[in-house]
Amino acid sequence: MLRRLFLLWATGLSLVAQEYFPEEKPNLWIPSWELVAQAERQNLPPGSIPDFSRSDARLRLRWSLGEEDGFQFKVGSISYLGSDGNAKNLIRQDNQPSNGSRLDLAELRFTHTTERSGVQIATGLMENPLLASESLWDPNLRIIGGGGRVFLRSDVVVEEVGIRAVAGEVRLMDGGRVEVRAGQVVARFSLGSITTTLHGGLWDLQPRQEDAVLFLRQNSGGGYGPVGPYGNPGLYGNLGGYADPHYRYEVTGAQVDWDAAVPVMISAQRQKRQEDGDIGQDFQVWVGSPTRRWWPQAGFIHQNLDPDGALGSLNGDRWWFHSNASGDRFVLALNLPKRWRISLEYMNQSRLGSAYAYASAPSYTRSDLVLLKRF
Repeated sequence: MLRRLFLLWATGLSLVAQEYFPEEKPNLWIPSWELVAQAERQNLPPGSIPDFSRSDARLRLRWSLGEEDGFQFKVGSISYLGSDGNAKNLIRQDNQPSNGSRLDLAELRFTHTTERSGVQIATGLMENPLLASESLWDPNLRIIGGGGRVFLRSDVVVEEVGIRAVAGEVRLMDGGRVEVRAGQVVARFSLGSITTTLHGGLWDLQPRQEDAVLFLRQNSGGGYGPVGPYGNPGLYGNLGGYADPHYRYEVTGAQVDWDAAVPVMISAQRQKRQEDGDIGQDFQVWVGSPTRRWWPQAGFIHQNLDPDGALGSLNGDRWWFHSNASGDRFVLALNLPKRWRISLEYMNQSRLGSAYAYASAPSYTRSDLVLLKRF
């Protein structure tokens, strides 16, 4: 028991979306940038695609014009180069392409803050402003629409008490489109070296009728039809599954950051679907600094996926199974000079028992070596 507690304490992603580009000063002509190179080995369940190794690189560029307080326009691109040529992404419901470039951001933002309050409004092709772990939302996804937040704060203790909201459309890698309407209440309190963040809200997801198959809900039947990974929509009734074009989730989460001699972060999030009560959840522990030079950081992420995987096209792509599964990810990273960071990651994920695909061999493992360079 003590050993398990120590593992939880010494090892895990933050509920707060990490800012890729914390620009020191906006500059229209000099972009912020981030380069990620990765090599990985995936050991997949028998009956799926064969085990494979691959390497890939991702480059983000971002330009900013304007001031942090006032109007600011941000535009960015993302480029991928990988060894698998996208061949293995769709079947994995992966939101990260292997090759090609695309527009990553085109956001107009207005921010106004005072000593006691603040407001921020954004529109365009934008990042999701809501707090969420990757068990609900892949950080690579973008929203075409608008959103923002309003909040109050005080001189001490209260850093933020307010509301965040977003409305728009998400375009998935596989071509599907999903309308998103979501809002949450956020409260952040700081007392000495400890900061606590709480959030709770409602997420309303509505895929187009022709894309509802990507959000298949299971009803004690097979989710993968006989004609491919998504099956044949006309056969779902016979298999016991059915497609529902509307999903409503209650999402709650908490995070504690302790800025001690060795920084510690602990977070948890749960999403519950209102229609049937299905629950997915995420628990994380990080020890060490994510930014200090020569500081190591260890992370542990435990994820339980809801029984039917309706969020499979929206959640993070670091896992293989997207329903009725439990998985752990272990991360060991070291921050190097000049904003370099190297990390080793190991993932192990298993099905929780099922009457359909991969039930006889539910285990999946993945090993990654990741090298990150920020501007």
